[in-house]
Amino acid sequence: MEYFLHSSLLLDLVIGTKENRSKIEMQLQALLAKNHKLSTSSISLYDFFISPQIKPESKKQIMEQIIILTDEIYSISTKEMNQGLKFVLEYSFPLNSAIDLSICLNRNINKILYTNTDFQTQKLVASIRII
Repeated sequence: MEYFLHSSLLLDLVIGTKENRSKIEMQLQALLAKNHKLSTSSISLYDFFISPQIKPESKKQIMEQIIILTDEIYSISTKEMNQGLKFVLEYSFPLNSAIDLSICLNRNINKILYTNTDFQTQKLVASIRII
């Protein structure tokens, strides 16, 4: 099974509280131990990369670790962008989350792992709030 790592989870994995980082690490380790696939998107990495909370000198190393952690980093198709814009209106999602939802639907990804509240209102993809 494939699990999609949303930018909120990636940010909390790096800059969250020690307790939250620990919860996320345990969840990811359990998934990897069961040979589940982990993926993310270029827009989730972009959100992570532009975060002012992460020191510029740390970003390259952290990005390299995320790339190692994930099996796939999806780029955004025109179809996913258009569908994402519809989800912005339908679910009042931020654009990045709407596009990530569209990526999951179009790539048959069954589960989204996240730490904010973006995916609670939708029923299209199973969403698992880690913290």
